[in-house]
Amino acid sequence: MLSPADRHARGNRNAIALAVRAWWRWALGWTLPRL
Repeated sequence: MLSPADRHARGNRNAIALAVRAWWRWALGWTLPRL
């Protein structure tokens, strides 16, 4: 069984992964048309 701290850490990792993915999509979409 997961402790609340473990669940919180996993949620944080998920949020970070989503933010990184969204940032990459924005960065690529902004940069590629200018190459």
